[in-house]
Parts: sequence; structure tokens; C-alpha cells
Amino acid sequence: MKSHDHFVAGGGWRYAGKPMTRLFSFLSLFGLGFLIAGLVTLYYGGWPPDLFSGQFWLCVLLVVSEPVFILLAVRFAHTEKPNPRPTEAYDIRKLY
Repeated sequence: MKSHDHFVAGGGWRYAGKPMTRLFSFLSLFGLGFLIAGLVTLYYGGWPPDLFSGQFWLCVLLVVSEPVFILLAVRFAHTEKPNPRPTEAYDIRKLY
């Protein structure tokens, strides 16, 4: 048995999920929250905003990047294979 085989006596594999899908889902959710908070503060601070303020350009960056994060989350949800992780019965000493 080679060292890269995944058979363990008394154990098995359980799937841990899709890490890239999870990453881009969190990025899109947090980005959307920051975008809404930034736009609300810009609106209550006076409209139209100053074009040279950092807050305005941060909102522009979030508006541009938000669709990219959402599309990547959807793409990885459909194409990424789940990563296996060992079960509780997994013991590195039982490789026989």
C-alpha cells in the first residue's frame, strides 16, 4: 500500500465541503454588507458625494467587485468537488 492511499482500518472518509465556494460566498455576503453600509453613509452625508473621497472610491470598488464574487461563488458551487476529511475513527497509527 502506498503512502498516498486513503484506506484506513476502521475508518472512512467524510466530506468537509467546498472551500472555494465557502470563501467566495462569505466575500460576497460581507462585501454586500459593507457596500450597503457605505452607500447609506454616503447618502445621509450628502448627495452627490465628493468624488475625491476615499469612501466613495471604496464603494465604487465594492460595486465593481461584488458581481465577480457572486459569479465565482456560483461557478465553484457547480464545479468544485468536495474535499474529503477523515472521520473520528481515523488514526494515523492504523495504516496497516
